[in-house]
Amino acid sequence: MKYFGALMALIYFFAGGFFLIKGEELKLKYAIPFGVLLIVYGAFRGFTVYQRFKSEE
Repeated sequence: MKYFGALMALIYFFAGGFFLIKGEELKLKYAIPFGVLLIVYGAFRGFTVYQRFKSEE
């Protein structure tokens, strides 16, 4: 389950980057705020997964 959490954090992070890069090209009105939100959420999930990995050592 730990690895799934890490994978999901990476997916959120890269999906946010995708929306930041391709948002204007796709003509999406809220692409940049949504991309930033996904990156922040991915970073938060990554941090919590890191804390779980660190606490189990």
